[in-house]
Amino acid sequence: MRITGLFNENRLWVALGVATTLVVLLPLAAVVAGAMSGTDDAWDHVTSTLLPRYATGTLLLVSMTAVLASLIGVSAAWAVTVYRFPGRRTLAWALLLPLALPPYLVAYALTDLMDFGGPIHELVHGTLIGESWPRSGIRSAYGAVLVLTLSLYPYVYVAARQSFIATAFYTRSVARSLGRGPLYSFFVIALPLAAPAVIGGTLLVVMETAGDFGVADYFAVDTLSTGVYRAWLSLDSTVSAARISVLLLLGVIAFAATAGAIRRRTATPFSAASHPVPPTPLGPLAGGLVSTLCAAPPAMGFLVPLLLFVVQAADTNRGVLLSATRGTATLALISATVALVLGVVHAYAHRLSRQRRTRLAMSIALLGYGIPGTVISVGLLGPLSMLDHVLSASGVSQLIGGDSSALLLTGSLFAVVLGCQTRFLAISATTVRASFQRVRRSFDEAARTLGNGATRTLLRVHLPLTHRGVAIAGLLVFIDVCKELPMTLLLRPFNFETLAVRVYQLASDERLEEASGAALVLAAVGVAPVLLLVRLIQDQPSGESNAPKAATHA
Repeated sequence: MRITGLFNENRLWVALGVATTLVVLLPLAAVVAGAMSGTDDAWDHVTSTLLPRYATGTLLLVSMTAVLASLIGVSAAWAVTVYRFPGRRTLAWALLLPLALPPYLVAYALTDLMDFGGPIHELVHGTLIGESWPRSGIRSAYGAVLVLTLSLYPYVYVAARQSFIATAFYTRSVARSLGRGPLYSFFVIALPLAAPAVIGGTLLVVMETAGDFGVADYFAVDTLSTGVYRAWLSLDSTVSAARISVLLLLGVIAFAATAGAIRRRTATPFSAASHPVPPTPLGPLAGGLVSTLCAAPPAMGFLVPLLLFVVQAADTNRGVLLSATRGTATLALISATVALVLGVVHAYAHRLSRQRRTRLAMSIALLGYGIPGTVISVGLLGPLSMLDHVLSASGVSQLIGGDSSALLLTGSLFAVVLGCQTRFLAISATTVRASFQRVRRSFDEAARTLGNGATRTLLRVHLPLTHRGVAIAGLLVFIDVCKELPMTLLLRPFNFETLAVRVYQLASDERLEEASGAALVLAAVGVAPVLLLVRLIQDQPSGESNAPKAATHA
C-alpha cells in the first residue's frame, strides 16, 4: 500500500513537470494559430514592401554580429589563456563586463558619444581625418552591428576560454612534439577542439541578435523583431504580427538545428588534462599591443557607457526613478519567485522520470529562452484576450473590477509575469537541474527506505543540499527580468513603468541625461551575475571543459 502511494506521488510530480511545458507551448500555439487565421490588407502591404527589408536587415545583423563576436571572443580567450602580458589577470574577467549592460543601454551611450555632434564624432572628423571626408553617424545597420558585437561577444569568450583552459596542456604538448609554433597549435589543434563550445556561444549570440528589439528600433534598422512591433501597434494587424513572428521563430529554430548538427559532427572525444599550463610571456611591444586589443571591447562595451551614465545621472528625476525602480523590483521579484517554483518542479520531475519520452516532452520548456520577447508577446495576446472575454461574459470581470468590460489579464502585470515565465523558465530549470544532479541517487533511495515520499524527499533532502544553486537560479531570473524590454513594453499595464521602459522612452526622445539614472541602476543590477560568472570560472578546475550552465545563461 505504501509502495503504491509512493509510486502515485512520483507520477504526480512527473505530470506537474510535463505541465510546465504549457508555459512555452501556449504562446507558440497561439502564434501559429494567429498566423493561420485568415488574412488582411495589412499583410499584403507587409509582404509586398516591408517583409524583404525585414528579412534582409535581420540576416545582415545576425550574420555580421555572429562573425565579429566570434572573432573577438575566440581571439581574446586564446590570448588571456595562452600568453602573459600586462593586465592579463584583470582582463581575464573584465572581458565579461559587457554582459552587465543590456545592448540597448550601450546603444544609447555610444550614440550620444559617436553620433553627429558627439565628442568622438567631432574629434574623428574635425581632427583626425579632416572635414573633407563625408560625415556618417553611428545610427545605421553597421552601428547596430558594432553595439551588438560589443555587448554579446562575451558569450563566445566564456565558452572558448573554458575549452582552451581544458585543452591547454594537450595543445602545447602536441605542438612541441611536432616542432610547431603557436599558430599551428591554435588553428590545427586548439580551435577544432573548441569548435563545439564556440558554436554554442555563437548560437546564443544569434538568438539574442535575432530577438533584439531595443538596438534595432533605436537605430531604425528594419528587422523581423521590430517588424512584429510595428505590425502590431502601427498597422494594428495581429495577423501580420503573428506571421512575422512565425518567420522569426522558424529562422531561430533552423539556425539552432544547424548549429546543433555541426556541434555533433565537430565534437571530438577528449579527456581534459588537469595539469596547469603557465602562459607564455610576450615581449614589451607584443604584450602592449595584445593588452590594448583585449582592453578595447570591454572599454567600449562597458566602461565608456558606464562613465557616461555616471556623469549624466545628476539630471535624473529621483521621484520618477524611484517609481520605476519599485515597479522593476515588484515585477522581477514576482517573476523570479514563480520561475523558481516552476524550475524546481521541472527539475525534480525530470529527476524522477524514467521514460525518455517524458523527459523529451519536458525539454520543450527549455526552448523558451530562444524565443524573442516580441514573439512571446504576440503569442500571449490572443489567449489572454479570449480569456478576458470569457471572464467578462461570466460576470467575473464585474465582480473583481467593477466593470463588465474591464480587461483583467490583457495589459496586466499577470501578462508580463507569464511572458517572463515563457522566456526565463529555461534559466531556472537548467540551473536547478544542474544542482540536483550533484545529489547522489543513493540519498533518494535512503529517504524512501525510511518511508519518505517524493515530496518529503524534496523538502528534507534535495532543497537543503542544493539551496545555493536554487538561490542562484532565482538571482539570474530576477536580473534578466530587470533588463527585459520588449515584453515589458508590449504587455505592461497602463501607467506601469520599469527601469528598462523608462530608459527606452527617454532615450527615444533624445533625453539621455534624464535616462542616465535608470540606466545606472540597471547597470548596477547587471553586474551581479557577471561577478557570479567570474567566481564560477575562477573556482573551476583547469581540467573541467564545460562552462557551468548557470554561467552560460548569465
